[in-house]
Amino acid sequence: SPWWLPGAVEDRIFDRLVDGARAVLGEMARNPNHSLRRELDQRLVALAGELETSSELRERGERIKQDLLDHPAVREWMASLWSDLKAQLRAQADAPDSELRQRLAGAIAAMGERLQEDATLRGRVDEIVESAARYVATQFSDEIGNIVKQTISRWDGEETAHRLELLLGPDLQFIRINGTVVGGLAGLVLHTVAQLAR
Repeated sequence: SPWWLPGAVEDRIFDRLVDGARAVLGEMARNPNHSLRRELDQRLVALAGELETSSELRERGERIKQDLLDHPAVREWMASLWSDLKAQLRAQADAPDSELRQRLAGAIAAMGERLQEDATLRGRVDEIVESAARYVATQFSDEIGNIVKQTISRWDGEETAHRLELLLGPDLQFIRINGTVVGGLAGLVLHTVAQLAR
């Protein structure tokens, strides 16, 4: 605005412009046959067609999008939005009766029911899990081996024996007897072969 225009006059002009724009937009919203609304619709349809066919417009749109995404204020806003979203998710996950937990529980229960009823889906899920397990085993076998080795190395003998007894239960005695019998037979065969070889 010109330097000589008083602030009060400038404010009144601005208010009138805003009021006029609101009035026109209100008329356009109420009247589907409003001339400005029809013209806007035609221009939007034409723009949509040009966006589909014009490589120049697409490139310009991509540049505008990239400039917007690269702007520091937008990056800062997106980072704060992501932080807020993570904080909300954590809070929802920590609350036992949160809507997030209820929805997740409902979705898991529905998936379980569907898996029970649909043999084809069960087979497909089995294939996906098996494929994922193979991939993980192939790609991360060294890391998995190291984790297992480190875990077992931290166990003491008594803890390991206790875990095996819990895991194997009644079969443990059978395994001990079989091990003794097989070991004894192997020793007997080796002794016999050694005696015959003399």
